[in-house]
Amino acid sequence: MWHWNRIDRPGWGAGTFIGLGCGVSLAAGILAWWEARKIKLIEGPKILALPKGVESNREQSP
Repeated sequence: MWHWNRIDRPGWGAGTFIGLGCGVSLAAGILAWWEARKIKLIEGPKILALPKGVESNREQSP
């Protein structure tokens, strides 16, 4: 597609490659989310170490 200029380039070609690029980025995002989800299931939630006498905001909210 590099030998065509912006006027002679077929619309189906540009649309196909833009669609493929969006599909690949969607797949990468889903894969990253899925792997992060599996890591969180194995490692568990983050534990915050607070000094004595300091309460977290989560305990005070209703």
